[in-house]
Amino acid sequence: MTEEDLPDLRKTRAHHRNTCAGNVLFTGPALSERCPYCNGPVVLSTQDNGYETMALIPFEIDAMYAQHQTQGWLKRRIASPNDLEGIVAKAQVAGLYAPFWTLDSQEAVKYWAKNTVDSCNKRWAKTTKGKMGISFDDLLMPASPHVTPLIRDGILQDFDPSARRPYRGGYLAGFAAERHHQSVANWLDANKADKRLFIRSRINNILTNRA
Repeated sequence: MTEEDLPDLRKTRAHHRNTCAGNVLFTGPALSERCPYCNGPVVLSTQDNGYETMALIPFEIDAMYAQHQTQGWLKRRIASPNDLEGIVAKAQVAGLYAPFWTLDSQEAVKYWAKNTVDSCNKRWAKTTKGKMGISFDDLLMPASPHVTPLIRDGILQDFDPSARRPYRGGYLAGFAAERHHQSVANWLDANKADKRLFIRSRINNILTNRA
């Protein structure tokens, strides 16, 4: 399906999740009766305030293929509950567009490091300091508290920025989507640990190459 073939569905309906206290947007005639996050019932909400979506990555597989892949994954599990395969076989697959921010930044870093050097059967501590520039490109951060670290890590494995398309409501036809509710300020605070780990790894590489 090309972008020109998409239905122009401008009207979206916000449904409130009783179980996990969030709102999911639905576009088009097919509406999920259960929340894709918590499997709780969805109830029409009078309003839904959030940031406007700029782009998305369209779905590439249908529900039948997703169910088939899940069943194949279960059969390869060595240890799993005996009735899990039967439960999954009866389960309903629900597609959900999860909201994320993608951010780019250029950052200047000053660092101080202390490492142990081995040479000629001798060991001593070596102190190093320096400056470096780091570029962060298309860092992903959930824009909703309902996107758990497990969901985020699963999406990160196959995230391809080149697959993004300008937002059109027709892409949401038959699916659910959650608005961007967490601001960029929330992202900057929540993503500190990931960025610190990346910077630490870069510094370790510098020290290793100098050794």
